Amino acid sequence: MSDPVHFGGPYPVERLMASPDRVFPDTRQNDGRGFGLGDDAMAMRALALRDPLYMASKVLVAPGQWSPFANPAPEHRKVADLIKGYRSYMFLHHRGSFKTTLSDEVGSIYSLLDNPNNRILFMQASLENGKALSRQVRQHFRETPTLRAIFPEYRIDTADEAGQVLAWSVPCRTVNKREASLEIGTPDANLSGRHYDILAGSDISNEQTSPPPCGRGTIEEAIKLRNWLATTDGLRESHVVNPKACTRIDGTRWGEMDIYAYILENDPRNIYEKVIAGVTCEDGIFRSSIPGFTHEYLAEIRSRPTMSAALWAANYMNSPIIGDGAMQFRPEWFHDYQQAPELLDVAITVDPAWTEQDKNPDADRSAIIVSGVAPDGNLYVLAIRAGRWSPSKLLDTIYSLVATWDPSWVGIEGGTQSVALLETFQNEMQRSFPSIPTRVLKPKGQNKLVRALSLHNHAEKRGIYVKRAEHDELVQELLKFPGGRYKDLVDALAYRAQDLYVPHLRSALATEIRPENPRGLMTGQDVLNVLAGRAQGNRLTPWDKMLTGRN
Repeated sequence: MSDPVHFGGPYPVERLMASPDRVFPDTRQNDGRGFGLGDDAMAMRALALRDPLYMASKVLVAPGQWSPFANPAPEHRKVADLIKGYRSYMFLHHRGSFKTTLSDEVGSIYSLLDNPNNRILFMQASLENGKALSRQVRQHFRETPTLRAIFPEYRIDTADEAGQVLAWSVPCRTVNKREASLEIGTPDANLSGRHYDILAGSDISNEQTSPPPCGRGTIEEAIKLRNWLATTDGLRESHVVNPKACTRIDGTRWGEMDIYAYILENDPRNIYEKVIAGVTCEDGIFRSSIPGFTHEYLAEIRSRPTMSAALWAANYMNSPIIGDGAMQFRPEWFHDYQQAPELLDVAITVDPAWTEQDKNPDADRSAIIVSGVAPDGNLYVLAIRAGRWSPSKLLDTIYSLVATWDPSWVGIEGGTQSVALLETFQNEMQRSFPSIPTRVLKPKGQNKLVRALSLHNHAEKRGIYVKRAEHDELVQELLKFPGGRYKDLVDALAYRAQDLYVPHLRSALATEIRPENPRGLMTGQDVLNVLAGRAQGNRLTPWDKMLTGRN
């Protein structure tokens, strides 16, 4: 036996098709009158509730208007079926694949048409993104002609006032709940005591919430989002109360610490159905399942100056590190210099090996990099050291380089085995070089490959300035990375590249571009201010403040 025809909404077929002259006892909508729908309108309602893609391509667009779902990709069909079945899923596809349009815009409208008492929470990293998406869904009930014609009980005729996009309800709702039909939730919102039938998270991991090289956020922000997502399950209605309660997540990859990695790592019972696709490359030909994304178009995107290998692998291939030579350092990225600029922010970064190793040829090496960042953002390698040293020899080498190069700060990687040695290092630095700040560099659970992404991104866009005769060991290690026997020099330099992406430095390197300053470099007065500060013996120059964020 086939399933009964479903027309959606709270009203029976009799009232939907009755003449507006006929009055019904229920006065919640339309003065209790019939809606006057004909056979064609009712048939279209049934088709819309049978297939979200039909609704997307026929009901949510004006007649004759193009819809990306008229010729859907296989992933679109899969996700539409999951929406209809109220299944929890994670939908990842490349940028421009209409994943948010389908999952959040179409999916939310479908769920409200199917049951006007559904409560939906838009989970967003930022309030502004949530408001924009909420407004877009609400606008359909206000303006889309076909939707308003065949679902008249859902018409919204009030303006988009500010508060109405934060939380709003469809007019034919029949229950009295504290939650609206659609609300917005962010990591900073207080949602305690609230429950929703559908959690819809769209692009929670994005450029603003992800650390470099793909994003402009911090590791702490990424961890905060992961922790927040872990708590949102408590906001979803119990399956005892509503067996159709579900969570829908869509987005693109941004790194090994994004929300989607968290779901892949922490879903042992496969609560989420995974629909994951992206651009593939075979024999040099780019392919996408999304119509219109031809090889030529994808190749043009890949060749854009702002499209780094890491960003391409994450946003388009949905695999943050692999593919398309994403982690290969190329020879042309290394620029040989004879004389480094005078105005450099110098730092020393250390990747130590914490064992007695001076007599063990198979032990890991300790690596030290002295590097300088010019006002234009270019990275210069000034000195390298690598060796199997005892802890005391390692510290002596660091102190010697500090005395030679007078850095603005010194960073040394910390670990569980290094507490005593780090304490010795910091005490000696405080005694011998009291004006030089020290930092404990923390891997934060990232492996060397992930830590090197910032360095790779910088090298691809700006290059790395080296003296080939003196720094060839580092260059060869980078060219062989992630293969090769050693990775310690790469790791030490990677810590400096990560420092290039702190917010204060981003501001410094993004100096306002003016006609007299077309490349966004420091102005002449900026340089004079810095030189004056150094001449006065003030280590904390304006340039240092911009670089480090210290006062």
